[in-house]
Amino acid sequence: MPDSVRDGAHDPNDVLVTAVTAALHLLAAVLLISGAQKLLAPGPAAEAMRAAGLPSVGPDAVTGRLLGAVEATIGMIALVTPERWSALLLAAFFLALTAFVVRLRRTDADAGCGCFGSSSAPPGTAHLILNVAATLVGVAAATIGVADVVDVFDDGVLVAATYLALLGIGGGLLLLGPPLASSLALARSGEGGAVPVFGTTTGGPPR
Repeated sequence: MPDSVRDGAHDPNDVLVTAVTAALHLLAAVLLISGAQKLLAPGPAAEAMRAAGLPSVGPDAVTGRLLGAVEATIGMIALVTPERWSALLLAAFFLALTAFVVRLRRTDADAGCGCFGSSSAPPGTAHLILNVAATLVGVAAATIGVADVVDVFDDGVLVAATYLALLGIGGGLLLLGPPLASSLALARSGEGGAVPVFGTTTGGPPR
């Protein structure tokens, strides 16, 4: 069994393994970023939980930071532990986020999602699509195995370049996809508004 693929008898040069690994690491980085932003600005996450009718564990600062700590921990585990169980842990978390978005859309569709601390937007279709896709990536990684990032770069220039290219493409889609979808939705409805993306806004003048 190759050293660069944990819990699976796959060729480390397998493009599919490399692609799934890149997607998993990208999602892990998203959890690290979102978790860190909740630690810095816990209020919106706690408000989103309250809007969804979920119980809190104390003051908003405690609830938001606890959620942020859990997110960041899961992201770190998925990033540094290339095992099936860590991929399943990430999949389970994104599945829970999917259920949360569905609940929030039903209880208060105008409430902020609290995803990235102070950068919060109402839960839209893009949220659901990204969370479902992330869940499927985690399941796929647990099914076919995950490559160790160190070994990815040891497996040759082609494998490393594929990994980096997929990270770049995936990162671009995550950054640009939701705001573009939200901007199109706002344009169709004839409304203007700012769409937050990782601490920035796009899509129109602030209200």
